[in-house]
Amino acid sequence: MKQPLFYKLPSVTRTCQGSLRQVGFELEFTGLDLEQTTRVLETVLGGTRS
Repeated sequence: MKQPLFYKLPSVTRTCQGSLRQVGFELEFTGLDLEQTTRVLETVLGGTRS
């Protein structure tokens, strides 16, 4: 059985205003157009387009 993953929190978790800090994630790829990408994401994640 797989063990759950635990990640170390950064030393500063709040902004100066007291809000939780947030992080973004960007993934770049090539070779698929928007339609192909949408189909792959729907299949893998089980979503639908709205």
